[in-house]
Amino acid sequence: MAEASMGPTSSTISADAKAAMLLVSGPMTWMERLTDRLNPIFVKEGRQSLRSKTFVIAFLLLVFTGWFISAIGVLSNIGSLDYGDAGREMFQWYFGVLAVAITLVVPFGAFRSLITERDEYTFEPLVITSLSPRQIVVGKLMTAMLQAFLFYSAIAPFMAFTSLLNGFDMAYAVFLLVFGLLYSLLISSASLAIGSLVHGRVWQTIVSLVILGGLLFALGMEFGFAFGSGFERQLNDSDFWLGFGAVSLGAVSYIILLQQIAIINLTFEADNRSTGMRVIAFGQFAIFWIIGYGIAGLWPTSFGGGSISWSDIAEIGMVLGTLHWSILGLPMVTERNDLSVRVQTSLPRLSLFRLFVTPFLPGGMRGLILVLGSVGLLWLMVRHGLMMSTYPYDLNSFVDILCLYLAVHAMVASLLAQGMYFFWPSMKPSHVRAGVVVVFLLMWMLPLFVVAYFESQRAYNVFSMLYVTSPFIAMDAMGSNASRMTMLTLELLVWGGIMLACCLWPMFLALLEVVNAPIRTTRNDRDLTNSNDPNSAMFDEDHDMAES
Repeated sequence: MAEASMGPTSSTISADAKAAMLLVSGPMTWMERLTDRLNPIFVKEGRQSLRSKTFVIAFLLLVFTGWFISAIGVLSNIGSLDYGDAGREMFQWYFGVLAVAITLVVPFGAFRSLITERDEYTFEPLVITSLSPRQIVVGKLMTAMLQAFLFYSAIAPFMAFTSLLNGFDMAYAVFLLVFGLLYSLLISSASLAIGSLVHGRVWQTIVSLVILGGLLFALGMEFGFAFGSGFERQLNDSDFWLGFGAVSLGAVSYIILLQQIAIINLTFEADNRSTGMRVIAFGQFAIFWIIGYGIAGLWPTSFGGGSISWSDIAEIGMVLGTLHWSILGLPMVTERNDLSVRVQTSLPRLSLFRLFVTPFLPGGMRGLILVLGSVGLLWLMVRHGLMMSTYPYDLNSFVDILCLYLAVHAMVASLLAQGMYFFWPSMKPSHVRAGVVVVFLLMWMLPLFVVAYFESQRAYNVFSMLYVTSPFIAMDAMGSNASRMTMLTLELLVWGGIMLACCLWPMFLALLEVVNAPIRTTRNDRDLTNSNDPNSAMFDEDHDMAES
């Protein structure tokens, strides 16, 4: 009897047994093969969501509302269907109803999907299965998009009816439908990321109310954008499509970032939870400047009659870069510095490659290297954009001050976090980040007491050196005074030098930890090298227990 070996560690299955199974079940159809390749979470969640009362009620309400709008719209415009704008008005009503479904029902369902897993005690068994966190997140997001497509299919016949009426604009309709789907995907990704952060029933109730309020606000923004005055006329402008393409690319990048946040919260602490987020954050930063340099340097254009110049790109880049690294830099610089065995196993073998990937590996000081390097790149690019244009010197000083504040705050946050980990080793990263935020709030509030003191002394125009602890009050107090700008810049340089001197040695140690980490072999490597060693099985078991 012929036997087919399935691998060195798996059992053998006879060819006759395979033939018997095929004889009983028959060959697999293309649909069965496709189903086997689908995401298991998508299949499970899709079946459950389509049977849920919430989806069924929302679907039936959408169909009934579409029929009601059709009847009322035809009756109210029965005398002007041939020459009026009934098609445009009815399409807007249909899209408004669809927007409620895909902006409220679908994202809130994505948020509740992870909450329900915890309530029904199925979250832990789901995480310890062979499914990766990425498969779980992508499967739940695919389920949300499946619901959105079903809502689209429910309203599609009514929208097709409006195309037969006067006033219907095909370009306007297609744009709104594509925009609505992208908007729903972005909000669903954000809801799923927030759902992965929530633990405890009390927090579930509070966050659910916050999510509903945020979804209502997002729905209002969608209505304002879709039905704003003069919006249709902009569809014929090439500059509008250029701007919309840039915004859409940014939205797609944040969809990927939000998915990565959800994946991080489902990943074990011993695994690499940092590299994906850091690569995406730096990629967003690089993509923005590539697009900005392309618009300003290669394809100069105009928005509203004013040309986009280097200075415009520099100003927008400074604002977005500051917000980007202020928000995403905090979790990077407040991580623990240790590298787990699992992460060390995935390190490159060459020291040069290890040196290159060090800023993207877990660890607060390695995250500080990435943030400081990115702030330096931000400063160079903004100064280059201002140098290519005719802008006053005080704006250059403002850029210097803002980048110095970013760097100093990042170093202070990293030192505070590592100090908390040293004195309280059992503290969680979320508690450390909350403590760092509280310290920053106290630092920003300190100048308020200084201002109150000077006002009580009737010294209204005094620029105090203590203003440096708060970027908001310091920049407001210095105004456009060149001497105050110089004073603040020098003081920030002094504080930045002190902080950098405190961080250089820990950053160097974090770099050495990666470069000097031992080259660890994976299970497959050990199977090849130790196949003839009688003690290899015992070694594999001990090593796997150490990794876990």
